[in-house]
Amino acid sequence: MLFYPAYLTLKDRNVLVVGGGAVGCRRLSPLIEAGAKVTLVAPQLVDEATMLVEKHDLKWLCRSYSAELLAEQWLVIAATNSAELNTAIAQQAEADGIFCNVANDANTGSFICPSLINDGQCQIAIATGGAAPVLTRLLKFRIRAILPRHLKQLIAVSAAKRADIKRTFTTVSHRRRFWEGFFNKALNPDNTDYAKLYDQHLSEASEQASAAVPLTCVLPDDLDDLSFGMVKKLHQADLVIVSEQDERRIETFIRQDCRRVRPEAYAQIAPAPYASVIAIVTN
Repeated sequence: MLFYPAYLTLKDRNVLVVGGGAVGCRRLSPLIEAGAKVTLVAPQLVDEATMLVEKHDLKWLCRSYSAELLAEQWLVIAATNSAELNTAIAQQAEADGIFCNVANDANTGSFICPSLINDGQCQIAIATGGAAPVLTRLLKFRIRAILPRHLKQLIAVSAAKRADIKRTFTTVSHRRRFWEGFFNKALNPDNTDYAKLYDQHLSEASEQASAAVPLTCVLPDDLDDLSFGMVKKLHQADLVIVSEQDERRIETFIRQDCRRVRPEAYAQIAPAPYASVIAIVTN
């Protein structure tokens, strides 16, 4: 089963965590960081959970779970050491229309908690649907190792300049192309002065913002022979001129928001400003 990935807004929402052991404790920090109003219910807590309760002034009910505790909750985490109790909590939450995660059981409840990489505003969630948790952790460490060291600063520059770029480039395609070019340069470990890099790239991009001339892509019989460079250009394209048959062949290489037009119809929309246009030709 595939899950639908989503990031929830939990700020000031009531969240109940049932279970004060190590598993329940691991769920607390992300909830606290998201601004949730957490209530923790458990007869006893592990030391780390006690520290979090004291540090963040969490509401702790030193008692066993009972059904009335779900009243007015927006989300619940069932993390007790009883599979039977966790299932009962999930069933009641389902009946009451409350989101429920059952720790260590991806097949029960209404959502799972992925492994998270947090770096400022950048969040990367990784999950294998509960099928391979060790692989999930390994993927997390590998991805974290390749992220740029100054990601927070890069995101800060982007956030500060978004309004300027909207004023400078009037079309979505040219704005997207500007940011792609900027981030590709910024992700080079040698480039850490992001403000200076932004000014340089803006000057270059402004000079190149004229209407795009279509780039021709000849499709080979076997798409495995398509060059990496062309695959990259297809992914960046804002408009693809392509037959219906070839569109089905290249569907996985182009973005969902990329416009597709048939060759005979292209002349009618040619004046429209696109940052990247590719004409597909069958070999």
